[in-house]
Amino acid sequence: MRELRPLQPLGLSATAEAVYLTLVEQGPQTLAELADRSTLVGSPIESLQHAVTELSDIGLVSRTDGRLTAQPPRAMLEAVAERRAREARIAYESATVLSRFWLDHTSGSSYVEVVDSSHRHVAVQERVHDEAVAEVRGLSTGPVGGSDRVPEVSPGTLNALDRGIAYRVVYGADILQDPKALAVSASTAASRHGCSPGSR
Repeated sequence: MRELRPLQPLGLSATAEAVYLTLVEQGPQTLAELADRSTLVGSPIESLQHAVTELSDIGLVSRTDGRLTAQPPRAMLEAVAERRAREARIAYESATVLSRFWLDHTSGSSYVEVVDSSHRHVAVQERVHDEAVAEVRGLSTGPVGGSDRVPEVSPGTLNALDRGIAYRVVYGADILQDPKALAVSASTAASRHGCSPGSR
């Protein structure tokens, strides 16, 4: 059975998650009683206090007469989801405004985003494919990674093609001379009724 980890993806600590699950299963507890539970043995009181604060901050735990009680999660976590969705919208709006400001006050007509890690590289590519509304233009210079690497279409490209997004990609000589890369490009174009594949 898959291990239950509902709160860590939201940014709460593993201890906070364990405290909440324990309170749900065992009912109201004091900090001392929590420290004796098998899932929390070895956790210092300071760590437990911090975990309780994490949970209290989003309304998942209340304290009465020194006893901690778990609160129903749906309304509290839906409020968290709404707040984060609002923050995400604001972040996108800010990105648009600041990008326009950037272009107005820097030389050149294009905006270059520096990607400092492979993880960010993938995330930026996915964002481009997901947010495209008409066309994606790309430059893929290679190399594709050597003979041991199997070239593949970047995540999100096929979904974008299915939505009707057009792709125009200029490939470098290293890619055009790689049989595996050419095979992927050809198969993608054929499967999408002649559309050009996305950059890798």
